[in-house]
Amino acid sequence: MRQHASAFRRESSRNAPMVVLVFAYAAAVGAAAGIRMPSMASYFVQILRELCLYGLVTVTVLGIAYCLLVARPASPIRYFANAIVSASRTAALGRWAARLWPFALLAAAFSMFKPTISAHFSGFAWDAQLAELGRVMHFGIMPWRFLQPLFGHPWITRVLDVNYALWFAVMWMFLIGMIVFCRDEAHRQRSLMSFMLVWIVVGTCLAVAFPSAGPCYYGKFIAGPNPYAELMDYLQRTHDSIGLMAVDAQTALWNDYASGQPRHGISAMPSMHNAVAALMVFACWRYGIWLRLALSLHALLVFLGSILLGWHYGADAYVAWASAFILWRAAELPTRWWIAHLDQRGSERLIPQPA
Repeated sequence: MRQHASAFRRESSRNAPMVVLVFAYAAAVGAAAGIRMPSMASYFVQILRELCLYGLVTVTVLGIAYCLLVARPASPIRYFANAIVSASRTAALGRWAARLWPFALLAAAFSMFKPTISAHFSGFAWDAQLAELGRVMHFGIMPWRFLQPLFGHPWITRVLDVNYALWFAVMWMFLIGMIVFCRDEAHRQRSLMSFMLVWIVVGTCLAVAFPSAGPCYYGKFIAGPNPYAELMDYLQRTHDSIGLMAVDAQTALWNDYASGQPRHGISAMPSMHNAVAALMVFACWRYGIWLRLALSLHALLVFLGSILLGWHYGADAYVAWASAFILWRAAELPTRWWIAHLDQRGSERLIPQPA
């Protein structure tokens, strides 16, 4: 335990920029929304437990897959057991815990802040403008009308629906994979810092600047003709026929919002699904053609689902992509500087000092 605690402290020090950033973010959103710190701390502990459990399952699944498909040892059970013993002896658990906990605090702060966006920041003031912007950007036609003739078939919609729901699992698998398996510290810190910045800048700052509910709720907030009525009618008919998780989720979110004490929150602009899906492609581009293709396909299906399932306006996705790319590029130089600074400081400690 002492070895793991020491590794935890050292790794937390190496991750200091992310630690400072997440504490500043939690303090800022807590003050802006009047969130009590004890409540956030309690939620943080809950999410940390869930992430640890999910991390354990993810590492086990990925480890078994690597063992069977790549390493192919004579005794897979012995190979996997030795890997677990090695992780324990090298204090890997302490390092992984130090990399993981800031994201539990990030998730706690974001999840508690999101329901307050509509209450504290002028309601959903941008839906009409974003819908019109999408029409103008697509030559006078709503984006969903471009795509519906090609993809507006119940079983294609079902595929888009399942992929959209799998986004959460893919995202946390990406996070756990970077924390546990990425050996290039500069790339790992850049990927994790970019991930954190996407949630702070895209999911919080831009969401506050452009509060919107999304096409699925357009008719509930905007008077007059609803340009998404036909899409929502199609989705409801498909849901009645084969079931769609998106329709159930949209109904649950609306009931939560209408209760007057929302716990989850509604926010369309920008699209966090598209931003994170794009970031995962950027971060994993170096890891071979198959992962590259899988994440690119996932991101494409997320984009189609965000439009054709009624979650987002076209501009939501485009702003999300651009923001994710900018944040990914912006994180490169500071991260490399920080790693070089740590390496230089470590080298200086090895130089004998004069008496």
